[in-house]
Amino acid sequence: MKKIVLAAILMSGAIVLSGCNTVAGLGTDLKKGAEHVGSALERAGNSVAPSQNQAK
Repeated sequence: MKKIVLAAILMSGAIVLSGCNTVAGLGTDLKKGAEHVGSALERAGNSVAPSQNQAK
């Protein structure tokens, strides 16, 4: 069972890394992902009304 899990982890890692041909490509992909997450957080923060239970 452990061999199957290890093989699955290694195969999934190889598939993920094959999408990035170089280390620079991996860095670019991570940067783009972080930008998307940041913009989503900004949009979510702007759409949330302040709580009335905030400590003063």
